[in-house]
Amino acid sequence: MLQSHPDRTLQHHLEEVEVAAMAILDRHRADAFKSMNINVRQVMHFLAGWHDIAKATVFFQQYIRDTEGWQKKVAKNAASNEQKTHTPLGALLAADYFRTQQPWYLPLLLTMAIRGHHSRLPTMATLNNTLDSQRELLADQAQNLSTDVASAHPSLENSLKRLTNDGFDGVYKKAMRLVQRDWPE
Repeated sequence: MLQSHPDRTLQHHLEEVEVAAMAILDRHRADAFKSMNINVRQVMHFLAGWHDIAKATVFFQQYIRDTEGWQKKVAKNAASNEQKTHTPLGALLAADYFRTQQPWYLPLLLTMAIRGHHSRLPTMATLNNTLDSQRELLADQAQNLSTDVASAHPSLENSLKRLTNDGFDGVYKKAMRLVQRDWPE
């Protein structure tokens, strides 16, 4: 079973996030987002699933199950704390998945929300840096996703299909074209 926290499975955490997101959404008028022409429920569903997808990597699972052991590996240069970061991969998948959606700024907002969900929303420079300079890390994380990841949230299956069908390089190139074309610094 994949863990998101020492006391919680990834599946349970993602379900909790989705329930909370939908509860917040339900506090708005039903037509509040109509003018934006966005299926906000679908967007929230995907955000809930993708925001922590890299917690399903072998790196994060090793860290969350044995933090002391992980730190010993880091001290011996057998691991890197960067490997357990979990926001950039979800941000990349959001940029890829929503890159053809309208309005044009939707993929940007979703990518920023996922990348910044433990801090503040990133600047364009930070977002570009995340996707550009961390390419090797992102590829390593994508390659080291647990085979159980799809069972953690229904939205993850589509992302995994894209990674399988297009390969990491294909997903990465499409997302970077979007970033470089539509999101200048």
